[in-house]
Amino acid sequence: MFPKGRPFTVFILLILVINFVSCGPSKQVRSKTKEITSLKKTKPLWLSSMSNFCSFQELCAVGEGTGRLTAEASARKELSKIFKVRVKANTTIDSSMVTRTDNDQAISGKMEEELTQQIQETSEEVLEGVVTREIYDDGESFFALVSLDKRKAGQIIRSKIDSLDEKLRSYVEDGRRHLLTQALNLLKARETLNQRYEFLTNFKVKGPVSYKKIFELKRKKALLGTTVYLTSKEPDKNKGLKDHMRKLLIENDFRVIEKERGAYQFTIIVELVSQKIYFKVEGFEKNEFSLRVQALNKEKVKVGSISFTVTETGRSFWQSYERALPEIKRKIQKEIGLLKID
Repeated sequence: MFPKGRPFTVFILLILVINFVSCGPSKQVRSKTKEITSLKKTKPLWLSSMSNFCSFQELCAVGEGTGRLTAEASARKELSKIFKVRVKANTTIDSSMVTRTDNDQAISGKMEEELTQQIQETSEEVLEGVVTREIYDDGESFFALVSLDKRKAGQIIRSKIDSLDEKLRSYVEDGRRHLLTQALNLLKARETLNQRYEFLTNFKVKGPVSYKKIFELKRKKALLGTTVYLTSKEPDKNKGLKDHMRKLLIENDFRVIEKERGAYQFTIIVELVSQKIYFKVEGFEKNEFSLRVQALNKEKVKVGSISFTVTETGRSFWQSYERALPEIKRKIQKEIGLLKID
């Protein structure tokens, strides 16, 4: 038996032991949590200097946001700013289309060139192959470090340049007017890609054909004086499709007349008809627009044609027509070679 007062003393000791045991681990947990918080407050070096984290073969950028995704998006945006290249070209070609109308309503087109002119242009690069290297959260904002491998990006762009070069060779060897015009557009796209490639690798890729060569070929076509009589049947009183076709023909080095007089080698008839289609939505209507472009020779025999349909909806016929018009024009431009008037 315990002496008087002993049980109370033992009880007190037990309570003290229990408190001591329970308090020990709690202090350790609090200490560990404090350490993590302390680490979070220590900013990584790449926030102030990226030189130790990015090699010469990389482009790097840092972005900040309220969340991880917004921080990564911000970093990619910053990287795209770095990759915007302002190019000064000592020898370039500034081409513009000049149209003239003579007394016979013949509209001729001439591509004028201005050589040895300095220009500046800014090209925006669609960045491919960007990777996120680091993410840091300071408790208030997220920070992201992203990088782009110059070598891999250069390979992607080189592949695109090679693809364009293959088309350029094919178009120039073919020599038809619409393909020569497309070759000019390809050459402009190639030039932009080549500037980006040089930025990444310090090298340029020599092209298979020059602006000068394509302009010479187009000039020879223009000197042939091939004349087209152009007419149209369309709902628009302003003759928007006829005007579009006229511009395309001029761009492809044809002479265009809009009155049937004088000598001409081909007739082009642009015809657009529409059909209303049943549509359940109240307040809207759907229309199908059928376009047919026919090319006839001097004997009025069809030599080529373009035909397709475009369907659009709108609150009225004219709204659906306006919505369909851009696609109609795009398809005409794409398929103009089917007229076979070269």
